[in-house]
Amino acid sequence: YIAIGTDEGIVNVWDMKQKKNLLTDKIHSNQPIKALHFSSDGKAFTAISSTGIITSWNLQSGSIIETHHINEGKITASASSK
Repeated sequence: YIAIGTDEGIVNVWDMKQKKNLLTDKIHSNQPIKALHFSSDGKAFTAISSTGIITSWNLQSGSIIETHHINEGKITASASSK
């Protein structure tokens, strides 16, 4: 998979082997995407916007798993794999 987050808050995820778009969605703001992360099993994907919106999607269905909004301070993100 490959993912791109834009300055307009749009997230795109592609399956490069199948050459198809798995997800195109806009996080509920027009603010830049600051971090992108795939789950270790490749079934979920999370994006974080500069306004503190954190959204996770199921990559098989394209549906949102959960959304959180952090209202405090500057957003910094870190991700790790197993």
